[in-house]
Amino acid sequence: MSGQSPGSPRSADAASRDRHPLLSRRHLLDPLAVARAAKAPASGPRIVFFSGGSALGGLSRALTRYTHNSVHLITPFDSGGSSAGLRSAFDMPAVGDLRSRLLALADDERGHLRRPLQRRLPKSASAVSLRRRLDALADGQDPLLAEIPESERRRLCAHLERLARALPAKFDLRGASIGNLVLAGSYLEHGSIADAVADLGSLLKVRGRVLASCDANLHLIARLADGSEVVGQHRITGKQHVPLQSRIESLSLATLGSKEGSKEGSDGGPDATPRHVVADAAPAALSEIRRADLVCYPMGSFYSSVLCNVLLRGVGGAILDAPCPKVYVPSTGRDPELVDTDVAEAACLLVRALSRDRDDAKPGALLDAVLLNDNAEVYETPPDLRPLDALGIEHIPTELVTPNSHPDIDSDRLAQVLVSLAARERDTEENAP
Repeated sequence: MSGQSPGSPRSADAASRDRHPLLSRRHLLDPLAVARAAKAPASGPRIVFFSGGSALGGLSRALTRYTHNSVHLITPFDSGGSSAGLRSAFDMPAVGDLRSRLLALADDERGHLRRPLQRRLPKSASAVSLRRRLDALADGQDPLLAEIPESERRRLCAHLERLARALPAKFDLRGASIGNLVLAGSYLEHGSIADAVADLGSLLKVRGRVLASCDANLHLIARLADGSEVVGQHRITGKQHVPLQSRIESLSLATLGSKEGSKEGSDGGPDATPRHVVADAAPAALSEIRRADLVCYPMGSFYSSVLCNVLLRGVGGAILDAPCPKVYVPSTGRDPELVDTDVAEAACLLVRALSRDRDDAKPGALLDAVLLNDNAEVYETPPDLRPLDALGIEHIPTELVTPNSHPDIDSDRLAQVLVSLAARERDTEENAP
């Protein structure tokens, strides 16, 4: 696809916008702001991320060096892997991505907890031996828990014991994530994914805040350009299943039930009957958006990690209410979900989804700028930036991919850029007359 390079001049409309003049600067990195944040990360800026999967693991760890106030809104829609069985057994949201982000943000001194929570049960063991292993974990007798102080071990074991009591006899524990089992047990105890995440977050002393975007057992449905529908996040990402061959035309949320006489279908299997729903975002998530210093739509699987977050009712309105800058950082390389779609088109799709909440929404109030690497060769398709110009959305080239990270975005570099933007916005507000 032909078009302007990331360094091309912006349109007059985009250039004239001064709502957030800091975004017009070509040199986004502010060494003074970065040094100040690194010296006092507990007072660092509040950066809100819409994300889901593992793409932000490195960035999350890097951010903890500069701010302990980042907020991560995680979609609980994963329908594959270790989360799928738990969702089917307990009619609960997915916990795998929440667990992953909690561990990425955990305090460095919590390694004795992080290590066992990162482990998985063996894939080749028998059902009987895996049950015994779970019982040993719940009793605190498993060697994996040996390093954990007694008071903390009791809390983990209580969650595992609660899970073990409720787990169906035929539940397949092969390859189960221990961290997922702990979160599921906590969910059963508290009856709320928000409380379960907060409980584990307090144990890990996470340097930031992790929130489920909603507290509901929902699944993703993608309608493709060829007229077919794909049910379940694990079938959309192109990681566990064959990548999509047709462009995604729309994404929606649904509950899944089993057809009469068929197998359980809540894992998004072929026997599941989808029922499209409109779901509300968690109130805590909306509150965090409104008081952010910076909102970031980050790299990652575009539909199943980022855009699905903004499908929730209330998100677009909260973003309009937030006076801070909003930036999109597209993934480099190939995103299997973005068939025949370049990064500028993806930004336009994001704005369209965010506009659902309010008819009066202006694109620039939902997305100020797209941050692009200064060398466009790292993107699968050279982006045609004219659609962004037409909407008055800035496209700003800066160094995001370094020689050490190529072809991926450098996590520490991006963390410094985002902290610089958020710190400037905070300084602007504090110095306003």
